Amino acid sequence: ETIRHHGNKSDTVCLIDSNVSENGIKVLSSAFTHVVRVSLHEHECNMPRWERFKELYAWLPACFTKLACLRLHPYNKVLFFDADMICLGVVDHAFALNAPAGVMMTRKNAGLPHGSPVPERDLRMSLKGSYGMSGACWLLEPSEEDHKAMLASVDGYGSDKYGDRVLCAGPDEQLVSLHYMNKRAPDAPFTPWTNIGRVFNCVSWQKGDVECGKLRLLDMPRSGPGAQVPQPMPASPSRYSIGEDGTATLLPRTEGETGMDAEEESRERAVRVLHYVTEKPWNADPAAPSREKKQLWPDYKIWYESLERIKAVLGDDASLATPAVVDGAAGVPILPTSWAEDQFVTQADADKAFGKTPNKKTFSNRPRDSFRGRSNNRGRGSGRTPYGGGGTMRGGFRGGDRGSSRGWAAGRERNGEGNQFMPRSPVAKKKFS
Repeated sequence: ETIRHHGNKSDTVCLIDSNVSENGIKVLSSAFTHVVRVSLHEHECNMPRWERFKELYAWLPACFTKLACLRLHPYNKVLFFDADMICLGVVDHAFALNAPAGVMMTRKNAGLPHGSPVPERDLRMSLKGSYGMSGACWLLEPSEEDHKAMLASVDGYGSDKYGDRVLCAGPDEQLVSLHYMNKRAPDAPFTPWTNIGRVFNCVSWQKGDVECGKLRLLDMPRSGPGAQVPQPMPASPSRYSIGEDGTATLLPRTEGETGMDAEEESRERAVRVLHYVTEKPWNADPAAPSREKKQLWPDYKIWYESLERIKAVLGDDASLATPAVVDGAAGVPILPTSWAEDQFVTQADADKAFGKTPNKKTFSNRPRDSFRGRSNNRGRGSGRTPYGGGGTMRGGFRGGDRGSSRGWAAGRERNGEGNQFMPRSPVAKKKFS
């Protein structure tokens, strides 16, 4: 809801599992363009560093379910967010980045500049000391091959728990970070990853530090192989023109302009997405007696404002119509809410259902040695969720039932001109309609 509220034009897709009720689907359908049901993919995870947070991460074995976003084949790019996040501004321009892209997390600073390539050394250090490419925000190109390869890596552990004991990153972050990192060219200083600015994944207590510039960016190397770093693309919407079809176009600087002025720099640092990583606003009841309700922090109020807007649209729950069930073979150009995992199987099937030409692009995944001598074929975890109502892939919200929305994603349509899969496309194509 907050994506639309702030003027973003991309489609929004909510991934859910079978634990979401029909009424829940009705509510979600009022806030998302499409609601897609996917199957849980679970595997026990070995995360000894998180033992003290064990109760908060009971959902961790199912974190790999979020990889279903790689199966949204009607789109050439998908911007995935955990469901315990809330949009504060324009995010459409993130589609202009090369995929895969994500927020490389660091402990003491704001990470790399927005749009910068991610060096292998920095990513490995981030996986050991922080969270690698954060599992809360990814820009990926849908790929049946990547989806199958990563799940096969997880399942390859058999009865063993998944996850490297040495790493701090979560199992979903280990798996996805290393899967794409291992696609790099031999001896290349940079991974295929592009960094998304920290403003797309910021916790509330760091929001002020990010926006005032207290959290500094990592310095990019100025000599050696890293000297060829391209100019980072600015995160500020003022540098982009967003067309009616949702296409983001980078605007040129005026003659003689050498950098950002104070106003533009302030806009550049404005946080776009907040992440509720600890307590969740939906667990606080603003109507409860003061002694019982949790304190409503300012970032909680943003969530409740969004909830009130949804209520205003829905009105009486009893008047909600059941979302139409669409046969995946009917060629109707929407994402059906009723497709089971065995129906949403191959890219060719999905493309056929959307009236698209099947994608002929193939992938070569050459596994390379990873942290502890294992090949990437052995896998390295991914994310899960059992939450209710608003849910979260990584936040561990347990709102009653064992499941609910697994995360939300914004997508762009394939161009439908034969070259439907556009690896590392610099600009997202027209909006899916």
